[in-house]
Amino acid sequence: MQDRDALFDIGHPAPHRESINMWLLMFGLFGSALAWSLQLNTGAALGGLLCASGDGPDGKNFAGAHVLLVAINGLALAISMASLWASYRTLVHTGHMHEGNTGDLLDAGEGRTRFLAMWAVFTSLLFTIAVAFNTLTALWGSICS
Repeated sequence: MQDRDALFDIGHPAPHRESINMWLLMFGLFGSALAWSLQLNTGAALGGLLCASGDGPDGKNFAGAHVLLVAINGLALAISMASLWASYRTLVHTGHMHEGNTGDLLDAGEGRTRFLAMWAVFTSLLFTIAVAFNTLTALWGSICS
């Protein structure tokens, strides 16, 4: 009976879940996407408000709005970079949860935390690139053009 139980014992899908800070993992997974959403929505709202009210390059409020827009983009870029760092840190920490080298872990696919950490790096990297390019357009372009 014990041989049969040992044969079918697959263990928990996240055997080292206690050693990972779940808040750090979730920040790595969703932080860059939330930063991009903040950047996109506030930039569109601020640009639409200024352009609809008639404030253009000659308006009094244009310089302050452009500084605010650049500050929001800088904040979104900082949050996104912090999310990328958090996800990479979690991925490095989960790399030691499996005996063997990293290639064996990728083939085995062991552990939910490792899987989520890999996706966190992937999504954080993509959203960080998106935030960086949106920041460049805020620095180069005009709000109402």
